[in-house]
Amino acid sequence: ANELQIPNALLWVKVGPFLRELKANRRINDPDAVEAVTIRDVFVPIMKDIESRHDTRFVDMNYTDGIQCDRFYDSSHMAAYCFPEFTDFLFAHIRSRADDL
Repeated sequence: ANELQIPNALLWVKVGPFLRELKANRRINDPDAVEAVTIRDVFVPIMKDIESRHDTRFVDMNYTDGIQCDRFYDSSHMAAYCFPEFTDFLFAHIRSRADDL
């Protein structure tokens, strides 16, 4: 994507509060880990590694102040009410990445 000058990102789209809490706190058994870890403990370092190796950006909408809207149809589907804020956030990120290329 960078060779073609296409703005890109690894986007961790915001999920509902229950699922967000589960990903942050529920311990899972990872055979490579010394002790039980969370989904977030496993996922974020992988995304950061890809980010550094491929000159992209990891955009975490769950555990940052990316967007304030927190309305969902279910645990993983954002309500249409949030789409204006969601798209504004995405396009601001795309514009900032375009400036980097």
